[in-house]
Amino acid sequence: MLNGKSWKIRQRPKIKRSGHRWRDGVAGIKEGVMIMGLDLIKMVVAIFEKGEFPDESIKERHLSQFSSFQNIGDGKYEFSIIRHPTCFTSMQFRKEGLISYKEVHCIFELDTKNEKIISKNEKIIGVHFDYDQIAQSEADATIYSYYPDFDNIHSKKEMEKFAKAESENLNFGELIEAEIDDIKNSYPEFEFDLDLYLGKVKACYALELISKWENVSQ
Repeated sequence: MLNGKSWKIRQRPKIKRSGHRWRDGVAGIKEGVMIMGLDLIKMVVAIFEKGEFPDESIKERHLSQFSSFQNIGDGKYEFSIIRHPTCFTSMQFRKEGLISYKEVHCIFELDTKNEKIISKNEKIIGVHFDYDQIAQSEADATIYSYYPDFDNIHSKKEMEKFAKAESENLNFGELIEAEIDDIKNSYPEFEFDLDLYLGKVKACYALELISKWENVSQ
């Protein structure tokens, strides 16, 4: 039981992300008993339900992200589970709605004889970085802490010119710098386009500033 509900196994679960599909048939032998692929899944789930899964970052929702089991002998099978944790450590960029994440393959070994799982490895295979949402997040944080005086602005044209000048004067990018370094430390292949990011965050900030002016000038 998980959260008071039964965890149901589909008879032919399809794993969309990995491209694998469980097949009926013999996956191995345990003490003379034929073990089907579905039985291996049930064993993993049972171990999880008992609170004996070795990786606390694996939640119930991740149990649908299996790769296929690989028989490595002696009643042991290697499998991986895919997770998509956020890219960020700062609460500024972890707020609800951000869709920047790492794709992580967590590799495990299932010992069918002793009915236990050990964690073997974890590998980041990709990073999804949403420039638009992150830029909007930094623009929102900046405008929240810095609210300029609009008293001398009397037209939208003047406001657009003012907003553009303000966006050029502020030091955008500092909030994200440490986060990008952290991503690159775990996934060196990640390429961050700073010029693209700065262009987007300045544009977001200018638009938000114009919107603020329109609200107070009505």
